[in-house]
Amino acid sequence: MKYDVTEEKENKLLHRKEIKGTLTYEKETPSREKLQLHLASHYGADKELIIIDKIDNIFGARQAKVYVKIYDTMENMQAYEKIAPP
Repeated sequence: MKYDVTEEKENKLLHRKEIKGTLTYEKETPSREKLQLHLASHYGADKELIIIDKIDNIFGARQAKVYVKIYDTMENMQAYEKIAPP
């Protein structure tokens, strides 16, 4: 799995980093959890603070367009995201 960042923006108002990129993979589309782990190790963020907002597969290619949000704290994430309780 390879993730190429096409756009990275720091949204200071919402206390998050917004990242758009292209995901290239070998077999099936990676799960959201695998992508979270990959991005957590790359950005040094907690896996729980990463929201995979969108994964759009590109037809006929082993690629997908991905939109990710990485929050600073759990409180900020809970304030702006609709998250189902565990």
